[in-house]
Amino acid sequence: GGSATLNFIGNVTEAGITGVALDNDGSATDLDLSDGNVTLVEALDGARIDSFAGGAGISAGTGVGAAIAVHRIGNTTRAYLDGGSGREYRARDVSVLADSANPDAAASGVTPTANDDARAQAEAVSDNFKSNINTVAIGVGIGGQLGAAGSVAVSLIDNDVAASIGNGAVVSAQNNVGVVARNTAGISAFAGSLGIGISG
Repeated sequence: GGSATLNFIGNVTEAGITGVALDNDGSATDLDLSDGNVTLVEALDGARIDSFAGGAGISAGTGVGAAIAVHRIGNTTRAYLDGGSGREYRARDVSVLADSANPDAAASGVTPTANDDARAQAEAVSDNFKSNINTVAIGVGIGGQLGAAGSVAVSLIDNDVAASIGNGAVVSAQNNVGVVARNTAGISAFAGSLGIGISG
C-alpha cells in the first residue's frame, strides 16, 4: 500500500503607500498629517501546510508500504512607501514592515502605538514562531515472508520578502523611521518506515 501528498502555495501579499505627501509649507495636498500621525505599512504572510502521508501493506507473502510527501511554499511579501512627487511625507513614526512567519504567530497581531518602531513590531510578531510546514510520512510493510517499507518527505520554503522606502520618497519623522523585512519561516518534518517479515 502507498500514499502521496503534494501541496504547493505561491501567494503574493503587498501593502503600500504611493504618492501621498504633505507639502513642506505645511499645506495639506493629498493627506492631512498631524504631529500625532503614526504610519504603519505592514504586509504579513502566514502560509502554512500541515500534512500526513501514510502507507501500509500487509500480505501473507511480501508486504510493502510506502509514503511520499512533497510540499513547497514560495510566496512574495512586499511592504513599501513610495515617493510623492518630491514632496515631504511627515509623521511622528513611520514603520514599513514585511514579514513571512507562521500564521499562529501572526495571528497574535501587532497593534502599533505612537512609541512603537518597526523593529519592536517585528519582534512582537515573531515572539512565538512555529513551523510553516509540518509533515509526517510513515510507511509500514508486514509480510508473512518479507516486509518492506519506505517513506520520503520533501519540504521547501522559497519566500521573497522585501520592505522599502523609495522612488524618491522624502520622509521626516519626529521619532522613528523603521524598515524591516523578516523571513523566519520554518520546517518540521518526520519520515519513518517499518518493515516486518514473519517466517516460520
